[in-house]
Amino acid sequence: MGKQSRRKRLIVKHNPAQTPADLPVRRPGKFILVALTALVLVTILFLTSSKPVRKSESVPQRSVPTAESSADETKVAMKKLLEDRPRLIHLLKNVTAGDQEGTMLAAFLEDEGRFTRLLANHQTIEMAGNTTFKVVIASRPDRIRAGITRRSLLDNQFIFDADERALIIPELGEFTDLWGGVVATHELRHAYDLIRNIERPHSTGDEFHQGEVRAYELEIRLLDRYAKGAFTKETRAVQESHRGEDGDPYKHEDRPRLDAFFPPAVGVDEGAVRSGLYLTAVYFAGIDPKSKDVARQKRRIVAMLYERLAAK
Repeated sequence: MGKQSRRKRLIVKHNPAQTPADLPVRRPGKFILVALTALVLVTILFLTSSKPVRKSESVPQRSVPTAESSADETKVAMKKLLEDRPRLIHLLKNVTAGDQEGTMLAAFLEDEGRFTRLLANHQTIEMAGNTTFKVVIASRPDRIRAGITRRSLLDNQFIFDADERALIIPELGEFTDLWGGVVATHELRHAYDLIRNIERPHSTGDEFHQGEVRAYELEIRLLDRYAKGAFTKETRAVQESHRGEDGDPYKHEDRPRLDAFFPPAVGVDEGAVRSGLYLTAVYFAGIDPKSKDVARQKRRIVAMLYERLAAK
């Protein structure tokens, strides 16, 4: 499949003129926030280059001050930054409560994530601290204003950029807390695997696919825990209802059956992310759990789905 420096999430956007599977496009040390101007909480650095460079298409790099970013914009971004961190950590702890792997990832983000806000024209404002990866919370308009042009980073989706060691997620209110937290743990799994050397940054083949399997298994488990076991049971029922039919075992009309266990989606972006996860979960549900090669079968499913993604 070539280099996979950016983990693209499977999403399903249903269109009557297309197939149901239209797939477009990673403890101790804690931040102490003290209201003293003498304490350096953030590092504000700005990029002066007028020509976009390759890296600016992912996460804008640290830079030196320019007149592009007003004091008011910086103040607003700072306020959001200080609000984002505790809110996202609290959200993740709630979503992952009782799951050992999920709890570990929530602590990983709390202890090692450097929260970052995008400003105009390739500029950023970041929390200070000795951290291992960035956490960038930005809406699509914010990404455009920051100079990001890469389509995969403009689709208002969750993504981990291995080259920049950056977890990029939408504004927290653009997804329900449940699904925003669950999908964030998927990308946190990739961040953790890279930083702990479980997976190489540009993995391919089975190594790449197994990384996706780990992340999807975590999502499915968290959703099933929320639904008290009913989610996995229903994915099996959906799989069985389409046995012998052509095409995918998850159809557009099946979404209400699986959505019934969760709060209503906030919008079309969350709906597309849900359908992508449902498609994967229903495929996984068709594997005999007693089979000796469950892991291999899941890797093959992921490989097939990502081949579709690459073809778009």
